[in-house]
Parts: sequence; C-alpha cells; structure tokens
Amino acid sequence: MFELALAFVAVALLLGFACVHGRADQQAMQQLVLQTPEQVARLYLRQVDEADAWWLHVELRNGRKHVLAAPWETVAVLARLQAHGLELGAEDAARLAGAAEGTNQAASVSRAASSGVAVLEGRAA
Repeated sequence: MFELALAFVAVALLLGFACVHGRADQQAMQQLVLQTPEQVARLYLRQVDEADAWWLHVELRNGRKHVLAAPWETVAVLARLQAHGLELGAEDAARLAGAAEGTNQAASVSRAASSGVAVLEGRAA
C-alpha cells in the first residue's frame, strides 16, 4: 500500500512540475514577443481536437514556433499583443470570431433550454 501511495505522489509531483514548467515557458515567450515584436513572423491559431477551441501560437523569424496562450486566455493575450502592433491574420481572426459566435450561440441555446423555451436555429455549413 505504501508503494502505491508513493507512486501516486511521484506522478502528481511530475504532473505538477510539468504544468508549472509549461506555464513558465508560455509566459517567458509572451514577454519575449512583447519586448521584441520585430522578431515575430506571424501569429496563428491551432484548433484543439476535442473541442471548438483555439491555441494561440507564434512563429518567429528564425523559424521557431511556440505556444503563446491557451484557449481560455487567447483573447486577453491578443489584446496585449495588439497594443504592440501584432495581430492575427484575417483568416485566423475570422476563425476566432466564429468560435466566439458559436460559444455565444451555445450559451444562448443553453439558457433558453434551461428556461423551457424551445429554440430552433439553422446555420449554413
């Protein structure tokens, strides 16, 4: 039983360290991009396979690519980047707006369903 508890603690510590290290890397890259925006070749989005969400990535002029923001912080990070003259391309901005629209639609359908109101809405594919 002691071995099982020890293994659990070891796995929990490893996962905790990985999360903290990944978050520190993200924040360091955000600071680098904010301090030297001329190093940025492009900002782009990558979709999460399991959900309708997007991770914000950056490609630097030296060819390296990095994650800048998780889906729940993409909008806030983009706002900070726009203050430094960095923006998404038109196609990625449209994707992000579409994802936000879909989220708002899902929330309104959920609210309507919880209040007992039937909502039927068609959307062209």
